[in-house]
Amino acid sequence: ARFFKFSPGVRIRPIVFQRSTDTLTHDAKENVDHMTNAIKSYPNFRIVVEGHTNIRGDPQVNLQLSQDRAETVARYLMVTYEVKQNRIRAIGYGGEKPLSKRLDETDQEHLARLPRVVVKLVTEAY
Repeated sequence: ARFFKFSPGVRIRPIVFQRSTDTLTHDAKENVDHMTNAIKSYPNFRIVVEGHTNIRGDPQVNLQLSQDRAETVARYLMVTYEVKQNRIRAIGYGGEKPLSKRLDETDQEHLARLPRVVVKLVTEAY
C-alpha cells in the first residue's frame, strides 16, 4: 500500500477522489478519519490541506479541481470533527508540484500517484 507523510510523523493512506470530481470516496473518508487522532494530539498546530492533480489536461481546470478537493477535505474535518476554521487552510496546486518519478515505476504508475491530497500539521502561521 502507498502512504503519504503526515507531519509530524504519522503516516496515512492516500486521500483519493472519484475521477474529475471533488467527491470523497468511502475509503478516502476512512483515511481522513484515521488521521484525526493525530490532529487532536497536536491542538496547537495549524492544518494545511494541499490538493494536487496530475500534469495532464487544462492547467486552470486542474488548479480549480485541486482547490475544490483540498476544500472538501478541510470541510470534512470541520464538519465531522469540529476542527476550527481558523486552524485549517486549503490550498490547490493543480499539477504545479508533481511527485518525482520512481526508478521502478512506469509512466502510467507515476501519473496515477500525482492526484492526491496531502494534510500537514505546521507550527508557523500560514
